Amino acid sequence: MDNANLYSDTINIHSTTERVEFNYDYAKADDLRRDSNALSKVEIKLSCTDLPNTDETSKSDPRVIVYFQERKFQNNQVSTNWVKIDSTETVKDNLNPEYAKSFIFDYYFEYIQNLRFVVLDMNEDAVNLEDNDYLGYVEESINGIISAAKDNKCSFKLKGDIPVGTEFKKNSNAGTKGTLNIRIEILKDNNKYALMDISGRNLDKKDLLGKSDPYFIIYKKGLDNQWVKVYHSTVIMKTLNPDWTKIYIPLLQLNSGDDKRMLKWEVWDWDKDTPPDYIGGFEATFEEIQTKKEYELINDKKVKTKGSKCKNSGVLMFNRIIIRENQSFSSFTLGGTEFEVDFAIDFTQSNGEPQEKTSLHYINPNKDPLISIL
Repeated sequence: MDNANLYSDTINIHSTTERVEFNYDYAKADDLRRDSNALSKVEIKLSCTDLPNTDETSKSDPRVIVYFQERKFQNNQVSTNWVKIDSTETVKDNLNPEYAKSFIFDYYFEYIQNLRFVVLDMNEDAVNLEDNDYLGYVEESINGIISAAKDNKCSFKLKGDIPVGTEFKKNSNAGTKGTLNIRIEILKDNNKYALMDISGRNLDKKDLLGKSDPYFIIYKKGLDNQWVKVYHSTVIMKTLNPDWTKIYIPLLQLNSGDDKRMLKWEVWDWDKDTPPDYIGGFEATFEEIQTKKEYELINDKKVKTKGSKCKNSGVLMFNRIIIRENQSFSSFTLGGTEFEVDFAIDFTQSNGEPQEKTSLHYINPNKDPLISIL
């Protein structure tokens, strides 16, 4: 059920199909005189294992909803509120889903940045998010995830109770089993992204009554030398010569900002009622792809069967690769843009004394740090 992001209380910040970048403005929650620079950006990728099954005729269709604990200052008191950031994609009929979508946060070591991960079995007829089957949740801080991670990975057992402040329905299967796996990696600061046009040529025919329905998946090699899924393309129906155009992938997502990091590309044939068929793949860094731009798809199983008679299972071609950069305000100033600012202070006596509440220059002694810097 891919319309979950359309629910009204979802907050999308720099969100794409495969990546969500979220940064909470800590100027709202603390003394503005305090210097709080982000230590770094961290990428969080999610997967689950051994989820409970709530469907009678098939397996669950799991999706993870991600929340952030927001701080608010009201009446000289700090209160908290859970804000829904976004969610992963839905993985159909799978109790051990691995999600391509990643979540990138600015990590401040001096703050407690609490996250909540709610796992749902998505239902096609659900109108509200709470109408889906609840499987469990995990709450943990970014600091806690970093501390718990070994080789950049950690796991947490799903809790079966309902998170405070939510309206999810109690499910007898919730919390009985299931684990949320988190992979966290500190990223290099990189605002660049790749725009690519990719095509396949002469792919193997996998369907008996028609042509293949190809799609491709990209994996990057993690710091633990394991493959991590970073992108899942659309399916192009009934063709052996597919064209995927205008592929947008941030480099932080693709290779953690390192063009020399090894990538694995796999091309598959989608099937509606059966598992997908592997067509072929290859391994190459993004640096190599920008130079060579054409790679044979190798299917080891096919090579083993046909031996020297098997050349390849098709070709994947990179017809266009453009590297661009998302510009921030600081990018303009660092690039030489100059700004001129004029300040004026109105000392008109009719504005009143600063000590009086009716004055236009009134100074409130009980300042709210969310809105005042004086």
